Amino acid sequence: MQGNFEQNHLAMDGQNTLRHKYLSTFYALGMYIVILPFTVAASSPQFSLADPFIMRWQFEIENTPYKTLNLTLARSGEALYLPLSEGVLVSLQAADGKLLWKADTGGEFSTSPVADAQRVYVASVIGSSNKNLPQRTGVIRALSSQSGVTLWVRALPTPVRRSLTSNDTMLYGASDDGHVYALRKDTGDIVWSLFTEAPLTCSPVIHQNKLYIGNASGLFAIDQETGRTLWRYRTRRPITTSVTNSPEIICFGSDDNYVYALNTSGKLQWRARTGAAVQSVTFVPKGLVVASLDNFIYLLTLRRGERSWKRQLSGRVAAQPLVLNDMALFLPLGGDACVVLNLQDGKQANSISVGEGNTTTASPVITDQLLFITTRRGLVAFSNAMPNSEKTVSLLSDMKGDSLSYLARPKLLYPARFDF
Repeated sequence: MQGNFEQNHLAMDGQNTLRHKYLSTFYALGMYIVILPFTVAASSPQFSLADPFIMRWQFEIENTPYKTLNLTLARSGEALYLPLSEGVLVSLQAADGKLLWKADTGGEFSTSPVADAQRVYVASVIGSSNKNLPQRTGVIRALSSQSGVTLWVRALPTPVRRSLTSNDTMLYGASDDGHVYALRKDTGDIVWSLFTEAPLTCSPVIHQNKLYIGNASGLFAIDQETGRTLWRYRTRRPITTSVTNSPEIICFGSDDNYVYALNTSGKLQWRARTGAAVQSVTFVPKGLVVASLDNFIYLLTLRRGERSWKRQLSGRVAAQPLVLNDMALFLPLGGDACVVLNLQDGKQANSISVGEGNTTTASPVITDQLLFITTRRGLVAFSNAMPNSEKTVSLLSDMKGDSLSYLARPKLLYPARFDF
């Protein structure tokens, strides 16, 4: 990997409780990382969705052959794994966006990756004319999380379209033809497969030794060790959201505009109607946050599904919201900002500007100190703004030559913008 680094240490007031950061521009493989300088207190608070945001770094891909996808990045430890078009996976350092490695997996990714300390697992679509895998159009592979080298590959008759999920030893995926697969994480060997008789319409979820997954006709509860169907709840229309759960209640949304709540034995407890097909259902301390195709966000009570409030957004929300304490971050499509709602009353508490039409359906990801949002331009990392911020300098490398351009910008950005 080749890279040109420029370092510019900033002069700051001498304070024993602060440590200095520097800005750098990293140019590798035609991709840019813009890192904004900042100071971090010796004891930093945890991230808050209610406080002002500032952009820390941006991984740009605008002038490269690649595009971001409507797929959520994976995170393990201090590393991020961002899927791009043409089957390219990049590993970035979470703290500063530094490129760790790039892997060309071939084909196109069909679902979001998942990662653990040893491996990153990806699912792809490949052409049926592939000489090495004739008659196969789906592939799951494991890459080394340290180097991006392929460790094993498993071919499947059809692609895995719903998000992968895993426990300590097993990896689960759902394919186009209605099959659910369980693979060993260390070898890729198929332990069991289950045919559900209809196309699978939501991602598998693990809860209390069961695997929950929905198709066009209902929800399945599966023994995750053996693949045996434990029970099935039939619906009239396809299930459109992954299962979300508390210890005793299992909830999901359907194309019939309803949110369903079942007990752990599969018996209906209640159902609640929204204005259109349900896009996501998320447990929060006060109940269920529901996003619907009618562009409304609903808060329903967990006990009976009664509506506490509803709030209309500028566009539909396809990505899973990020919930932190009493706040939830939503990414409406077609707008220019991500919106934070207060879960107490549904009122807007904050926003992050990302540029007109720049949002995707990839879900946001958070650490203790940083928020990561995938946009059509790349990946952006935000943190809460520090007090007494005056001015910063962002360093951009010119794609057309060796010159460097410097853009002075205010450090405190609220809402944060990255339109350079």
